[in-house]
Amino acid sequence: MRLKINGTALNVFEAGVENYNKTRPSLIFLHYFAGSSRAWTEVIRELEGDYHLVAPDLRGFGASDSMPENYAVKDYADDVAELISTLEIENYVLIGHSMGGKIVLALAARNPKGLQSLVLLAPSPPSSEPIKEETRAKLLQTHGNRCVATETVCKAAGGKLPGEVFERAINDNLRTSESAWKKHRSPERVLQVVREAIDLLGGIQKFVKADDTVLLKPNLTVFYGTEEGCTTDPLVIGALIRLAKEAGAARVIVGESSGEFFDSIQCMRITGVAAVAEREGAEIVDLGSDSTPNRDVKLKSGEIVPRPAPILDANVIINVPKAKTHHYEPVSGALKNWMGTCNQNWRQIHHGDDDSIKRFVEIMAHRKPDLNVVDALIAGEGDGPIANQPHWCGCILASSDPVATDVSIARLLSQEKSKITFKYAAEAELQGLGTQTNIEYVGQEIDEVKIPAWGGHEGFDYLPINFLVGTGVSLAGTIGHVKSAIDSMLRRNDLNNLIWLKGTPTIMIGNIEDPQFEEHLQEGPYLVFDDAAREEYKNDSRVHFIGGHPVLRDAMTGLLKGLGADANVGGQAIMAYEQLQRWGQHNLEYGTPARKVLTIAKPLAVTGIAVAGVVALTTLVRKFTEKSERRN
Repeated sequence: MRLKINGTALNVFEAGVENYNKTRPSLIFLHYFAGSSRAWTEVIRELEGDYHLVAPDLRGFGASDSMPENYAVKDYADDVAELISTLEIENYVLIGHSMGGKIVLALAARNPKGLQSLVLLAPSPPSSEPIKEETRAKLLQTHGNRCVATETVCKAAGGKLPGEVFERAINDNLRTSESAWKKHRSPERVLQVVREAIDLLGGIQKFVKADDTVLLKPNLTVFYGTEEGCTTDPLVIGALIRLAKEAGAARVIVGESSGEFFDSIQCMRITGVAAVAEREGAEIVDLGSDSTPNRDVKLKSGEIVPRPAPILDANVIINVPKAKTHHYEPVSGALKNWMGTCNQNWRQIHHGDDDSIKRFVEIMAHRKPDLNVVDALIAGEGDGPIANQPHWCGCILASSDPVATDVSIARLLSQEKSKITFKYAAEAELQGLGTQTNIEYVGQEIDEVKIPAWGGHEGFDYLPINFLVGTGVSLAGTIGHVKSAIDSMLRRNDLNNLIWLKGTPTIMIGNIEDPQFEEHLQEGPYLVFDDAAREEYKNDSRVHFIGGHPVLRDAMTGLLKGLGADANVGGQAIMAYEQLQRWGQHNLEYGTPARKVLTIAKPLAVTGIAVAGVVALTTLVRKFTEKSERRN
């Protein structure tokens, strides 16, 4: 049968339906890379009389549809979770072979309801496959090659497969989609691409000297992962740590001041950046915390601002933004990433006013990054900066000029003709930080690798709520921060769930009249943001008022509270679950062996996954294998 799962039509083989949701759990089989559900044909035939069995062709494999993007382990785990939900399977065992085993571990780390036990057959490690980069590069170029497919199956099976099974495995290999075949990242490949980009500028030794302290500044404004198109890829951070150490750096620090109320260290842990730093021997520091020492510096304008000591003390700073679109600027790149080098409480007060762009550009001018390395592997398109959609680009940009870097990101994402004014780049050029014109490119021509990224919605009519915007507020301030929070909830379906539970909310921002005020109160929660709002609305006991001018840090928490998203409905609980899910997935993907063991042990203990269950099913598979060998 074919089922629409997360927007992709998957081919799903189902057997033993008469045993569905009975005393024994359903068995869900996940195949190896370049395989299909047909790999389980003989096993299913042996077990279908006793179990309900489900075997999907994973996206891009077998008879399932392919997608241009989204072939990360998380995407496959999402598909399996949605498939289980769609089929309303109450209790189940996950069985994964090779890549399927990696997906099983990623899903198990989420502590999903109904999971009874796991069976891992020659599973791929949670991290990248331990193969040489030249071998990996060769494999990426052999898609659709029957000779190579035959050789691969021969080596994997040791030449012991019956003719029919052997030919089936070859055909499965050949019908794998090119997107699924090629759009995979590995630490080795990312290191190579990052090294190539910096080598075009003269090599890492041009920037990092022996005994230097190097600070890496990623974009981790929120806890969402790189595969979601929002934050800097941990593999890029890992590559830069390695290169800095190769150049003789005595100390490498990864520093961030995450957005709004988010804890920077937690964001590093949840996104996998902390795991990579631990693996590569780097430190992590919260640039936004009051516990991190700050020293006052005078900007060109004469304004005195506090600056984190790690920024001021580093010999070399490498700015590592994500290539993604933004609702206020054409892109969020090197310039906007520098806002994440400030104390969070100070930024709360000094961000979103008319002088903020000039102020933050002056802050960069005081201590400019020595190098900008842009993560454009999985770029972010759409309603940025935290509701982006992932779009594979596969590029790394490097430059010592932050202005040229951002202009180039805009070109790479096809945003150079955006209707949004490039305010940051214009101000930075005015202050002498770089140039928007006459940019010289080396390496790949940017027009050869650019992607048609979607710039996001215009206006507010796309929102499934009543959204009223008045005067006295700005897109850089309250409007943008509330919109970002709503976009994020909409992107992840949390907003629709809350509407279903609480009704259609009304969001009022700033000074505006609502002629339908009483009707809107009847429809659902009513939230008023910013001190600029009219007194009759702010003081009405039936609304939830979030004060401040602008409202920045309290935008998301105020939104959740005003929508009635308490722990019972989902608000903070939803966020906590999403954080746990990503933490587990990214630790398995990027962590040290010890970190991976600790990560998988906790969820497995919570769900009570039994070793006995694993042993029992493994015994069934072993018996079948022995029976097959006797037949041959």
